[in-house]
Amino acid sequence: MAEEFESEEEGHASISGYEWVGWKNDSGGISTLSNDILTGTESRPIEIIFTFDTVRNFTAVYFYCNNMHSRDVQVFSSAKIWFSVGGRYFQSQAVQFSYMPDLFFEHSRNVTIFLHHGVGRVVKVELHFASRWMLLSEVSFDSAPAVGNFTEEEPPAAPPIVSTALNEDALGNQYVGLVIGVLAAVILLLVVVIFVIIARNKRRKNTSPHNVLRPGENRVTINMKDLGLTFSSCPSHLSNGSVYGQVAADDPDKLLYQEPQDIKANYTGAYCNGTTISREYAIPEIKKAVPPPSSKASSFSRAAGPDRHYAATAVLELPNIQGVSGNTVYSAPNVDEELLPPVPEIPRHKLHYLEKLGEGQFGEVHLCRAEGIPELVDVPCHGNSSTLVAVKSVRPGASTGTKADFFKEVRILSQLRDPNIVYVLGVCTQGEGPLCMIVEYMENGDLNQYLQQHAPETAGTLTFRPSTTSSKTLSYGCLIYMATQIASGMKYLESLNFVHRDLATRNCLVGRNHVIKIADFGMSRSLYSTDYYRIQGRAVLPIRWMAWESILLGKFTTKSDVWAFAVTMWEILTFARHQPYGELTDEQVIENIGFLYHGDKHYRPLPQPPNCPREIYDLMRECWQRNETDRPNFREIHLFLQRKNLGYAPQL
Repeated sequence: MAEEFESEEEGHASISGYEWVGWKNDSGGISTLSNDILTGTESRPIEIIFTFDTVRNFTAVYFYCNNMHSRDVQVFSSAKIWFSVGGRYFQSQAVQFSYMPDLFFEHSRNVTIFLHHGVGRVVKVELHFASRWMLLSEVSFDSAPAVGNFTEEEPPAAPPIVSTALNEDALGNQYVGLVIGVLAAVILLLVVVIFVIIARNKRRKNTSPHNVLRPGENRVTINMKDLGLTFSSCPSHLSNGSVYGQVAADDPDKLLYQEPQDIKANYTGAYCNGTTISREYAIPEIKKAVPPPSSKASSFSRAAGPDRHYAATAVLELPNIQGVSGNTVYSAPNVDEELLPPVPEIPRHKLHYLEKLGEGQFGEVHLCRAEGIPELVDVPCHGNSSTLVAVKSVRPGASTGTKADFFKEVRILSQLRDPNIVYVLGVCTQGEGPLCMIVEYMENGDLNQYLQQHAPETAGTLTFRPSTTSSKTLSYGCLIYMATQIASGMKYLESLNFVHRDLATRNCLVGRNHVIKIADFGMSRSLYSTDYYRIQGRAVLPIRWMAWESILLGKFTTKSDVWAFAVTMWEILTFARHQPYGELTDEQVIENIGFLYHGDKHYRPLPQPPNCPREIYDLMRECWQRNETDRPNFREIHLFLQRKNLGYAPQL
């Protein structure tokens, strides 16, 4: 929509259909991106102070800006935001934000800045010019009242001035003694360091490196010394945490990573309260470190001499996230299993097998139609006659340990109750036949195949033609609606400190009215075998969806799930037509992750999908930040997507 100026005056301007407040850059200087480096004369930034009635916890701020660059109007180039409790003294460290200039499109847009839970009653915003004019129409904040006692801040105390009169000879003697002591300490420290280096070199000569990938001559791996992390051995009371499909090990060498802390309270109801503060997952401790796999020579690999190859002294065995039946297993906190409610028993004759969905090393997953489920199970089900279910079974003759892992998975998953997570409906343990766990299944199958059967509603998009002859279409609003539901389900898991570890469209099911439920058996399907990378035939990992710390360190947290969510959004907006990094081999994907770890400019994130708004792609890039603390949590993601999807209603 073309917007024309009706009037333009210094300090105020208006555009047809909108009211704007504007500032003119009289100095003639223009701020460049991100570093506040100025060309010409220095331009003075615009400072706006917002005062609220109470101290609040701020999540994000939204600026509705004009970008008619043909009339010298652009979105601000950068912003700095400070918080203050009383308004007299602001925090020394500001939230900084840089905006990429858009010289192609002139439509107005909403610019979102995440505030990372800044606390204060007064917010000071400093906006830097990118052109001659800067126009704002609306500023809104996402915030909630802060919990705690807050007092008016006091000015920083000036250091006391102490004047002393010392005899020059006495002062000189003190300095001489101090210098001699420091030099002696430095010499002693250097001697100790030399002995430590010599001892480590001797041990390295006697230690042969391990290999985690297939043999190759041109191997690019990560030097574990470069990680710069401090690893400590995990306490004995935390070392035997619950991870389905893995038996807790008493031998510390067999432990892959530490489990999150215990949870004491049960979660009740859907996690939909926007003011609820989510609990963070306990960061696992690492026993060993892992180099990335080798890379085959290709156009992606850059020319590298010997200085670009790294030697690794210790390799982490990455955890196998595949469960008994071939499904993905969640990483869950320790819980008291005696406090969990019993799982209903479903008679075997109620199940009618339709087809085999997939299989694992010790079991299979079948699609079945179950009769009388609403009468047997107290969970929401559509219809009264029969219900589509997925049946995870353990093959006859399985070991006692395998059966124990299966029952543990049943008991843990049965506590999940959220509209966007598949329900555990019951088990079959009586009579002849394999042990079975019955979970929900949705009538439209998995989201990956559902997207491929549709095309964008936008005319002229030839990139995403339906993979079948069907003319079904999905609107952009519907795509964001489905992504919002996935974020809601992951927000619920995040509140319980559950880590999914395999979030992707293949692990999301689609029901009527585009209802989405998160599942876990995409890994068992041969249809998606190319989405997983096998390490020496044991560990099966979805490396194209995994965060760098999960690939290189074997560390899975809710923030690594945030990374996978952004890749899942990329799948949704590309209608699952392409595998993430489909032009790269598995080894090149790991090499690319290594570039990110080292801060190498050759790192390539996933590209912006066609017809994807810039603010949505910016959200994806936030989720792919190298430092996991810089990534948003699922509560923030869910609130952001809800705002972007206001007014959308699925067609019934």
